[in-house]
Amino acid sequence: MSGDPEQEYFADGITEDIITNLSLWRTFPVISRNSSFTYRGQSQNLKQVAGELGARYIVEGSVRKGGNRVRITAQLIDAEEDHHLWSEKWDRTLEDILMFRTRFPKRLLEGWLPR
Repeated sequence: MSGDPEQEYFADGITEDIITNLSLWRTFPVISRNSSFTYRGQSQNLKQVAGELGARYIVEGSVRKGGNRVRITAQLIDAEEDHHLWSEKWDRTLEDILMFRTRFPKRLLEGWLPR
């Protein structure tokens, strides 16, 4: 985390929206915001975190905001095997963020599902 309260608030909001939108799929369980946020800003062993949460896959990423621009990076990690299944980065304007938050789960699933 950047240490900038405005950046952290913005990133938390995007993260919360992504958790909510992933939960709407009902295809797989999604760890609650409160449980996942306990690891926010910490450097942790993903296998250990996954074990504590009872999760096989972890989504991690970052959000950086500068002026009217936002860069979001995300990775889907198989914590059991310790490797990336998918990653992507997006550069958007603040106006585009609402659309991004609803499309992100679909992009994640497209990256995760076998081709």
